Amino acid sequence: MGAARGATRPPDREGKRLLPAAEALQSTLEAYDGVAAQTVFEGLSHWYGVDVVAIEIVPLLLRSLAGRRSEESRIHTAQREFVRGALEECLFSVARGWAEGDGPRAVLSTASGLPRELEAIGFGLALRRRGWRISYLGTEAPIGTLLSAIELLRPRLAVVGLSEGGGYGGHDASALRRVALRVRLALLGASAEFAASIGATALGDDLIAEARRLSAEAVEPPRR
Repeated sequence: MGAARGATRPPDREGKRLLPAAEALQSTLEAYDGVAAQTVFEGLSHWYGVDVVAIEIVPLLLRSLAGRRSEESRIHTAQREFVRGALEECLFSVARGWAEGDGPRAVLSTASGLPRELEAIGFGLALRRRGWRISYLGTEAPIGTLLSAIELLRPRLAVVGLSEGGGYGGHDASALRRVALRVRLALLGASAEFAASIGATALGDDLIAEARRLSAEAVEPPRR
């Protein structure tokens, strides 16, 4: 599809200050301690904000684990699956009720793959923190499902996360263009050129800033 811009790496605006937080969460996950992971996650969310934890601290943790996996054969598939499940549980615990309220609505789906899935959920949480209602359709929702959700929910925004290779569930650019014709479409993991070619917007690496920008635009009065 020519859409990928490479692995998304949110800017480390906090520098080394976030690294101890990532290490604290990582140590609980490497010990297979889901309860402790939840406690640490909640504490970090209270201190930094859940959007910073989801968008900046979790990617730091994943990159650290990926580095260790390349060096240590003892980091097995079982641990990767535990990390996936534990992080998803942490994120969804703070996402509970994110479809409720009276703010603008966004529908969200993403290609499969742990980094992109967690990034998409994190972006949804960043929008939620700024008053949005989030309807999460899961991974690789069929385009027909996306279009049906748009017809039913009348969202202000659709967010689709592409894979690192630029794909989305085997769909081509024309399928995503159908979505962009119905609602404002923002893409995670797309180049600006690809997004523009289908009438969508490519989200930049600073997803918190992007959530802030989209939220400001959502409350602007319509132009005459």
